[in-house]
Amino acid sequence: MNRHRTLPATLLFLVALAACVPTGPDLVTGAGATTADYIAARRAFAAALGEAVADRQGPAYRIVAITGPQFPVGSALDPQNPADEVAPACALPEQPLVAWAPLPEITRSRQISFGVQLPPLVARTETVLTQQGVSVSAGGTAIWRMEDVAQRLVPQSSFERAIATGACRAETAGRDVLFVRGIIFSRELIESDRDFTASGGFQTSSGGISISVADNGAFRVQDETAIARYHIVTLKPAEQITATTSTEPVAELTAPTDAMLRRLAGG
Repeated sequence: MNRHRTLPATLLFLVALAACVPTGPDLVTGAGATTADYIAARRAFAAALGEAVADRQGPAYRIVAITGPQFPVGSALDPQNPADEVAPACALPEQPLVAWAPLPEITRSRQISFGVQLPPLVARTETVLTQQGVSVSAGGTAIWRMEDVAQRLVPQSSFERAIATGACRAETAGRDVLFVRGIIFSRELIESDRDFTASGGFQTSSGGISISVADNGAFRVQDETAIARYHIVTLKPAEQITATTSTEPVAELTAPTDAMLRRLAGG
């Protein structure tokens, strides 16, 4: 029996970023000469991740940007007020951080324009870059990518069995619950679109960001470690625990609504 309810493909975009996600080869694969602005590039990255999660884990799972608290894997949240954890018994052991399988359409570099504001990674290092003779300004261009994409993810069968049995089932059977099944991490990198040579030049770090300036004036700024960026979530509606042919019940899951994801993202 299919335990997941299929939603229209239009619900696979990242709701936390709300506005329409530009699509096409220039944003998703990096092909062509079109320069995307920074926000559009981030949205395209998120959309590609969301589609990959739905394809691999099933349409009941969606991603949402972490803009506030990072909830542990197994967190059971009130979909109307996600700040409330409603079932501590559902907590699961921390999962290992596992590198994502190669996804060229997600990790490939792309040229971006900064738009009216500098990307946060550049804005936070602007003073250091200026001291090294590098001029960055709104409207400038650079190369952007996400590296070291990885996830903490409970195996699907283990996750669905855990939330459908024992104390977790008892605490959640009578209500809708938004579950966190996984967390996606990545390391952001922005570098000037002139050739960057790592040897020589200036290198330092500030606030968790690595800063490099080459002898030719090219620069690179990047997160020193991968940062938690998205929750992988699903919804267990009230009274949707069903018996199967196995000895254990299995939770019927469905994709969270756009409104639920907006609340989780604080939007």
